[in-house]
Amino acid sequence: MLAGAGVLSALSGRKLLLPFATLGMMLVGAIAGSLLGGFSGMEMLIIASLGVCGVMMFKTENRLLLAVPALAMFHGWAHGVEMSGHSFWLFTSGFMLASATVLCASFAAGLLLRRHDGLRKTFGGGLIVSALLALMS
Repeated sequence: MLAGAGVLSALSGRKLLLPFATLGMMLVGAIAGSLLGGFSGMEMLIIASLGVCGVMMFKTENRLLLAVPALAMFHGWAHGVEMSGHSFWLFTSGFMLASATVLCASFAAGLLLRRHDGLRKTFGGGLIVSALLALMS
């Protein structure tokens, strides 16, 4: 999902708004997950985020771009549920740094994909297939 968000940000021309919003919502989700715990359906929302990113590769001028940070919140939520209170901030800073790295690398890849429509659609198809595989497992 993070790779999709970075690529979509580069393709949409909105530069760094989408990655920063995605990271912010992941942090909000991590805090919520730590405080409130898990809920049923969280995994389905995470899988849905893969599908949404994949579909948006085919049409980047889309209002669904706003769904990416909202769905990223559930990724952060899942990480927040995983951690205990005493190591929460250390773990959260690590996964936020790793997430920022993935977003930066995928943003750079998205700049290359701007010029290659076929590769962009292949990448989108890969995200959709990964969501379908996750649903089957």
